[in-house]
Amino acid sequence: MSWLKKIFGKADDVAPPSNDELESSFVYVRMPGDVQPVERHYLFEDPIEEQLKIRNLGYISGGGTMQSEPDENGVSSIILTGIDIEADDLDAVRDLLRTLLPELGAPMETQIEYTVGETRFQDRLTGAGWIENEPRTDLHPGFDL
Repeated sequence: MSWLKKIFGKADDVAPPSNDELESSFVYVRMPGDVQPVERHYLFEDPIEEQLKIRNLGYISGGGTMQSEPDENGVSSIILTGIDIEADDLDAVRDLLRTLLPELGAPMETQIEYTVGETRFQDRLTGAGWIENEPRTDLHPGFDL
């Protein structure tokens, strides 16, 4: 028996992961306004990541900001901030975010963007609460998803 087999066992000793174990859904949280990267991290990413871990729902895979075109003085400002999430349970992550984001002070018009099959949707925070499952045309600023 080779030393690799002694360490790792035979290949057929381990069941391959099912499709359910391999699939996750990409969720993008789009928040309008000037939220600096450090603020985004402490105000939003840390608490969201903590709750995702506690519930075993996924993890934050990235984040970023989008700036405006420079004004006449050459100054640009942050117009939106985003958080990328790999969701192991799309519906549970959406439920969590719809509860948690307002508690964390997310601004009105914050969007939770996701895709089901080939169809793009968003949940949008309004003064009257969340509007869910809206069709969307906006794409992730970095990945065009």
